Amino acid sequence: MTTDGVEERQQIDMVIDRIAASRELPRERVAGVVDKAYRELEQNRIRDFVPLLVERRALRDLDRTPID
Repeated sequence: MTTDGVEERQQIDMVIDRIAASRELPRERVAGVVDKAYRELEQNRIRDFVPLLVERRALRDLDRTPID
């Protein structure tokens, strides 16, 4: 993983923490949703906005999923 890849992963981890804290959800549950969104965007050539897009997609998915 390149330095940019490490920085991007750190940003994704911050997205997980931010969503888990703001939604008061278990980090593991949020991590699963965020990781799924991240995998869906892994082929994007332009990486600058990937963390933002992942966060938006994860929030959308969490809003659509009933809390068990």
